[in-house]
Amino acid sequence: HSSKFEGMPNVVLEAMFFGVPIISSDCGDLNRIVNNEINGYIFSNFNLESYFQVFKKLTIEKDLYSKISINANKTIVNNFSKKTVVDSFKEILNK
Repeated sequence: HSSKFEGMPNVVLEAMFFGVPIISSDCGDLNRIVNNEINGYIFSNFNLESYFQVFKKLTIEKDLYSKISINANKTIVNNFSKKTVVDSFKEILNK
C-alpha cells in the first residue's frame, strides 16, 4: 500500500513488472501509469468501500485478474525498460 504523499513509488513499478494488479489510492504520480480496469485500479483517497469492491471483483473474476496482470507487466516492460529510460534521457539531453 502506498502512502498519501509519494512521487512514483518503486514498489508499485516492481509489483507491476511481476504482474501484480495495483489497487491504490490516488497519490503521487500513480495515475500516470495505472489505468483503471486496464492495468490496475486507482480509487479516491481513503475510500475503503471502493478498495474492497475492486479487491472482491479481482478475487472473483479470474479472467479480469489475468488481463490486468498481463497489462501491468506490459506497461512496465514498454515504458520503463532500461532502453526506454536511456532513450528518454538521451532525448532530454539532446534538446
